[in-house]
Amino acid sequence: QINGGHEITVIGYEEDKDGNGYFICNDTDDGIDEPIRIDEKKLIPLIHHAGITTEALSEKDFFDEELWVQVARELKRPA
Repeated sequence: QINGGHEITVIGYEEDKDGNGYFICNDTDDGIDEPIRIDEKKLIPLIHHAGITTEALSEKDFFDEELWVQVARELKRPA
């Protein structure tokens, strides 16, 4: 647990039939033993810093551009 904050790990991403995006997250503080879905429009403005699992990225994703810009492009969201 983090004082004054909350920690989750993003383990996936999906879209519904209307194109709304959701991050699939592991939240070790919520008392739920399974991943949860969080609407991207709610989560992105709340992020202070983020960890991304190696399964969500590959080596080709690491170059000089900031990682958050790469992820936004992969998700087809404006950076």
